[in-house]
Amino acid sequence: MNERDHVIWHVRCHPDTSPDAYRHILDLAAEFTPTAQPLPPTALVAQLRGASRVFS
Repeated sequence: MNERDHVIWHVRCHPDTSPDAYRHILDLAAEFTPTAQPLPPTALVAQLRGASRVFS
């Protein structure tokens, strides 16, 4: 295993992000990984193990 196998996204949205926009961002993260965890009201953490090859 190398360091690219352990990619964590911590996404923080603007404080004025609407609930609908926040839901859209969560849905986008879910396209890359099933391990996206919402951190309401405007953040999320997602483990992208294996998905990093998409960005290579």
